[in-house]
Amino acid sequence: MLNIIALIPARGGSTSIPSKNLIKLGNKPLLQWSIDTAKSILPRNKIYVSSDDDKILNLAKKNKIKIQKRPKYLSTNNSLVIDTIDYFCKQIAKKSKPIDILILLEPTSPFRKINLIKKSLKRLIDENLD
Repeated sequence: MLNIIALIPARGGSTSIPSKNLIKLGNKPLLQWSIDTAKSILPRNKIYVSSDDDKILNLAKKNKIKIQKRPKYLSTNNSLVIDTIDYFCKQIAKKSKPIDILILLEPTSPFRKINLIKKSLKRLIDENLD
């Protein structure tokens, strides 16, 4: 059984648009779009929100999504998402089975098609792709 995890990296600080991940787009916060997408693909216990911001982490908790409090050094304007992914994977590996497939759902890209993600995931598994 593959360990498939969804990661939603959502830092609190933004110089251009303060608290952008909590600003409403349509009828829900930007972050909620990624959470809803993840919940349509995986069980809640396979979904994580990584953030340095308590308001963001609280929204994840309300959705019964797992959280990872991200260190400040991974939450600056110069931080790279790949560094957050690396940190996240290492932390997960300490506690449980290593991640086989990581689905990255950035809150700033809310207009994704769930069917396309499911088809991609199925192809990754069926064709044993790297």
